[in-house]
Amino acid sequence: MEAVKPFVSRQVWAMIQLQLAAGMRPQKVRIIRWCDVDRYGEVWCYEPRIHKMEHKNRHRRIYIRPIDQSILGEFLKADQEAYIFSRRNAENE
Repeated sequence: MEAVKPFVSRQVWAMIQLQLAAGMRPQKVRIIRWCDVDRYGEVWCYEPRIHKMEHKNRHRRIYIRPIDQSILGEFLKADQEAYIFSRRNAENE
């Protein structure tokens, strides 16, 4: 995994790290927004708006440990509805 780090943007690298740390699928990392993350505890909880079991009225919760919260912290935005990882910003880097 470390071999790709020099070839990807800062955002893509953060997405890879978060995927591994939280056991997330690529699509869930791509659509994460700050408004979907409950940050009021020691462990944050991300509830994706869209997930494969929503048709059965099940909730999907992904927990983000304190050690992994710094991955997301670098991308804090004023617009809580915006996607945390932006394709435009990644391309600009």
